[in-house]
Amino acid sequence: MCTSTSLLLIAVARLTPLVAFAPAGVYPKRQSHQHIETQIQISPSYDIDINVTEEDDLTKEELLLRLSETRSYYRERPEEGMTQEAICLKLLCTRLPNLHLNRSFVADSTIPNAGYGLFASRDIMEGELITLYPGDAVLSKSVEVGEGNEKSAGPISSIMFGSHIATEYRDINRVLTHEARGYEMEITSYTSIVGNPTLGYTDRSYIGHFANDGGYLREFDDAGRKAYENETLERYNAANFVLEGAHMGTVATKPIKKGSEVFLSYGEGYWLSRSDSDSAGKERANILVDIERNMEERRKIKRATTLTAAGNDGRGSKKKKKSQRKKSSMDSAKTKGFGK
Repeated sequence: MCTSTSLLLIAVARLTPLVAFAPAGVYPKRQSHQHIETQIQISPSYDIDINVTEEDDLTKEELLLRLSETRSYYRERPEEGMTQEAICLKLLCTRLPNLHLNRSFVADSTIPNAGYGLFASRDIMEGELITLYPGDAVLSKSVEVGEGNEKSAGPISSIMFGSHIATEYRDINRVLTHEARGYEMEITSYTSIVGNPTLGYTDRSYIGHFANDGGYLREFDDAGRKAYENETLERYNAANFVLEGAHMGTVATKPIKKGSEVFLSYGEGYWLSRSDSDSAGKERANILVDIERNMEERRKIKRATTLTAAGNDGRGSKKKKKSQRKKSSMDSAKTKGFGK
């Protein structure tokens, strides 16, 4: 059995059709825009000279190809003993070296009291890969079988650290804290990755966990939710996508000018789940029920569409099960970063 990490870094220098990538189910980050600076023991990165030319020619398509070919390598060699699940987990907690991905940097956010933010170090086109989200820890959940043999995610059953993580950071209890899991990103219903912001920003290929939401849900009534929706949709210019089930990438959804801050949209479920206000508790619970109901309606539409497209030959059954396993935004947006 081959266990060398170097075999996971296979680069294939040939053209092939693009591999599809799927949007991530969770947007992570700060508990609020009142970020506690002591949680991240690094210096602001505005001392980086963004005018210095660095190697920066990696495309999203090239990275997808590397990941796809690595998976194919082991799929065609079952004697190596690496299942597709195992190779994905290994790649998720691997920081690939020398990626030539230096088009963003970390500095003080333009949002007051938001702490650090992610910025473009050059003009970035729509659809272009900005940076990657680090899998400094990979959390795997158990599979629970419910009524009608319906499967769902259970509690966390295992935690895997990347080989790049120093021994002092391999603290299971620390990874499971409320603060740490604010930097958690879901890959599948059963797997998520957690970025460790205390490791800093020196590897600019893996700083996606510093991106802020452009809006902030301040009030939980209809007016507050509408205000947040308008604010976040107006400012967001990027989204996180799962690449080949083996990496998470931050991709521009609009053109981003050099020096501009990169914004995601976490969704109102994230902010609602982070609130501890007693006065907002009842209203928040009702809103979360609404979100869950809306998500269920979307799942029904997806299932119906899949069945229609599949016809009667049964080809849609696998997609149907995958759709049914998706968690709601309420369940998937519970969490925050490696605090000290």
